[in-house]
Amino acid sequence: MEYDLNLVHTLIKILRENEEVSFLTQREFDAIQVPLFDISRQLGVACEVAFRTRKSGIKSELFDFELKVNEGKILKNLKFLRRLIDVDDFILLKGFSIAQKYYGDLRRRHTGDIDILVKDGSEFKKFFNRENFSKVRPSEIKKILGHAETFFKEGISVGLHTFICDRFFSDIRFEDVETEEIEIEFKNLQLKVKTLKKYWDLIQVSLHLFQHAFPIRILLDIRNIINKLEKEHLESARFLSKKFSVENELLISVISSKKLFGGKVDLRDLFYSTSLSKFFYCSIVSDFLSSDIYLLRVRPRIFAFPYLDKIFSLAIALKFPWRKISSILPVFPREFIRRLRKEYATTD
Repeated sequence: MEYDLNLVHTLIKILRENEEVSFLTQREFDAIQVPLFDISRQLGVACEVAFRTRKSGIKSELFDFELKVNEGKILKNLKFLRRLIDVDDFILLKGFSIAQKYYGDLRRRHTGDIDILVKDGSEFKKFFNRENFSKVRPSEIKKILGHAETFFKEGISVGLHTFICDRFFSDIRFEDVETEEIEIEFKNLQLKVKTLKKYWDLIQVSLHLFQHAFPIRILLDIRNIINKLEKEHLESARFLSKKFSVENELLISVISSKKLFGGKVDLRDLFYSTSLSKFFYCSIVSDFLSSDIYLLRVRPRIFAFPYLDKIFSLAIALKFPWRKISSILPVFPREFIRRLRKEYATTD
């Protein structure tokens, strides 16, 4: 799918840091409201657009309805999350954690799955079986190198992670990360949950960005994260990215997000000990990933061919995990055909 260039530019302008929506009058907004709503939903940022336009006094029944739908999902997921707290130890990833800590309001970020990081041998699989949840059928490749299993029932979907991201990029587990507790409040619900430390949030979401081939919605998450980080958080993120061999992913993610959406981060805090060659590589790649050509023309085509998104992201990261690749070669041809037939859904 290709997007209207002028419309996307308007969307980006609405979402940019310190960008008031005063550049649009109510009449001008009404003229583009329907296509803007459609594209913002497709790109996963409709709730944030709704908040920003509403704050500027622009009225929209379409965007208001999207917020109401999202509120219903939030309440349903939070009530179920409260039950998970009593099952076993877990770390809340993405979703509510990012929305609470970096958006300041759960309603501003689209609500999807509940994603939790757990230890091997946790009680959650037994719990989902007792509750008669169904399990998404994994591909043969994910049976070998899967980082998460998905369970679902009656509108609730839970991603049960044993690694923080796709294992082609890293094998970071529950035991490797550092955590902090936060309070989530919404309407009459209050929860205290364990989440990643802020610098771990940045690493995890950066890896998530690569896993999904650089969608706008995750670039927006990264902008909101880096706006809340202090210099010492960035230093910790850099140290850990080197330790776990994900430095390129971190640097490219942050620079791409800043180029697209702006932000308060001083890139010198990231590149203070970086070689000149790495600096130029990450900068040039980020120019491309934040460009109209990639976001509006190249990226939609990447998902038309099985596993091209994964190959592309690994190449951008300069990561070639030969042992892992060799472990899936016996099943790859069969899985390639299944993906080509769309037997497995691909999330972009």
